[in-house]
Amino acid sequence: MKTTCMQRTPQAERGFSLIELMTAITIGLLILVGLTSVFVNSSNANREMKNTAEQIESGRYAIEFLTQDIRHAGYYGELTTLPAVPASAPDPCAAPTAGTVSNTVNPGLTLPLQRISSASIPTGCASLLTAANLAPNSDIVVVRRADTTMLPVTSATTATVTTGTVYIQTSADTAEIQYGAGGTVDSTQKASGAATALFRRDFTVAATGTPPQFPIIAAGIRKYRTHIYFVAPCSVPNGGGSLCTGSSDDLGNPIPTLKRLEFTDGGSGAFSIVPIVEGIEAIRIEYGVDSSPSTADPGTGLVGDGIPESYSNAPSLADMGNTVAARIYVLARNTSPTRGYVDDKAFVMGSLTTVATGDPYKRHVYGGETRIVNQAGRREIPQ
Repeated sequence: MKTTCMQRTPQAERGFSLIELMTAITIGLLILVGLTSVFVNSSNANREMKNTAEQIESGRYAIEFLTQDIRHAGYYGELTTLPAVPASAPDPCAAPTAGTVSNTVNPGLTLPLQRISSASIPTGCASLLTAANLAPNSDIVVVRRADTTMLPVTSATTATVTTGTVYIQTSADTAEIQYGAGGTVDSTQKASGAATALFRRDFTVAATGTPPQFPIIAAGIRKYRTHIYFVAPCSVPNGGGSLCTGSSDDLGNPIPTLKRLEFTDGGSGAFSIVPIVEGIEAIRIEYGVDSSPSTADPGTGLVGDGIPESYSNAPSLADMGNTVAARIYVLARNTSPTRGYVDDKAFVMGSLTTVATGDPYKRHVYGGETRIVNQAGRREIPQ
């Protein structure tokens, strides 16, 4: 019997030809390049969206933060009468003097908003506001006020005070700067623990007697605040500490940051530097000066009527005492560069126009305006 063997035909053994293989590789590479391009563009777009969102958030936060604090400038509890404007600008970094506020003791209270020239840093601030720790083309502004909440002292309760913390106790016509002695204070004491001479009515309890009267207790005690806002060229200084040093800060990529000096809690009037928000390149304040009527009103004892007539970035000492409003400008910058971008735009901040240096960072100016409620309210002419 004859057996027939099956043989594979030459066509059954054929694979990809070299041309087909190269064509497939080429198509695959084109697809890979396209996918890579889509991925890179998507990553770049997401990164730019993130940078833009951070910049917007930083700018808005800085404006809101400054506006809220400046709006409360000059709030000293029940105090309605302020000292006269001093003959020379007070040093805002000097520790407040314990005692009754007057024209010679802590007269800085009459300047709820004070401008500091970067060309003439007060002696007390010189160790903190060094040239290396100040960004160029940015203002330095001082805000003075008391906390809006007072220590919860009533005729039946006490409150805890912190040793070395600065407090202010006020009645309608008198204010005292006090340093906490630690422990608790009751309804007869100052923050220092001594007997007080400033009093108020306690409306938290029922009136008694005939005619009914509310008990008399110590006037309200609040923490006293001095905030000095400035822009530093870095967020985190190289090697630690609080003062920027140069190009090595922030791991070699310095990020301009809005910061402020404030009393160290328990520091007996000493200041510390507190970062507020990164990506702020400059701030600018224009002071709304109330100068009309120019003669003091018999009802208020002050010039003006609570409405600003003009705005100035460099007011005189007298005009700082007459400031009732503020225009606030913030120049925010991306914290990361944009590849291929060159910023040479001009940025208008009130009466100041700055031009970017051609670096790869995107910027935007944010602005706001606020009334200094307490300062303006003291000047409103009764009708």
